[in-house]
Amino acid sequence: MIRPPKARRFVLSNGLKVVLARVPASPTVSVWVWYRIGSRQEWPGITGASHWIEHMLFQGSPRYEKGAIDRAIIEVGGTLNAFTDSDFTAYLCTVPRAHWEIPLDIESDRMTRARLDDAEVERERTVVLSEREGNENWPQFRVEEELYQLAFRHHPYRWDALGRREDIERIAPAELREYYRRYYGPKNATLVVAGDLDPDPLRAEIERRFSEIPAAGELPGPLPPEPEARGERRAILHGPGTTPYLEVGWRAPALDSPDTPALMALDALLGGEVPLFHPGWVGGHRSD
Repeated sequence: MIRPPKARRFVLSNGLKVVLARVPASPTVSVWVWYRIGSRQEWPGITGASHWIEHMLFQGSPRYEKGAIDRAIIEVGGTLNAFTDSDFTAYLCTVPRAHWEIPLDIESDRMTRARLDDAEVERERTVVLSEREGNENWPQFRVEEELYQLAFRHHPYRWDALGRREDIERIAPAELREYYRRYYGPKNATLVVAGDLDPDPLRAEIERRFSEIPAAGELPGPLPPEPEARGERRAILHGPGTTPYLEVGWRAPALDSPDTPALMALDALLGGEVPLFHPGWVGGHRSD
């Protein structure tokens, strides 16, 4: 059995949480920064801001002009990406071990100093809108978006991380900068580094690069409570095409609930890539 590496954890004086995992003999180093900000921190009028800022963090910072972040990683044979979810936004990078300092330099520079000038924000607006439109052409996206709007009437889970079209079209650059200033910073972030690196000099380098960043990053406040559902809710969507799509959802407990592991296993059995009941349904009869 492969055992996961034992992690070393510590917190910098500015609130940045750090997790170091040594992976012996690994030729690469992965650096992830998780921000405790996602679409559930948004509100009507500014939905999609977290995802939009994810795009903007690749548009440059004081030490990296536009396009330089991608070049710095790709030129050494590395990969980088980011994604936005309901509860968090993550930035990830993997590089050959000899170049492990590059992603640390990038993440420390753009944590609170990303370039969000008006012209760049407006250019990225068209990209985000195009991404939204592309998803709207996918029937499964439309069905899932409708499902969440049915399931949640008050909680921010009711909108997708891409945001509502009308908000993407309306959000002003100044509003996006304020959202970034308010929520992005060490207090709201967790840095994770995994690879075959000596943890002591690695910690020293992290402290050197990140400890001088001001303790910014407002912690998310309480969210509006979602009233208990009173009965089944249904919706039928019509669109072009002949393939039917069906999604069914149930309200589940929080991620830290002791019931969650069992529910995740059940989800994999019922709806994973190799679901338990798939052969029976395809064959036209119920599985035993």
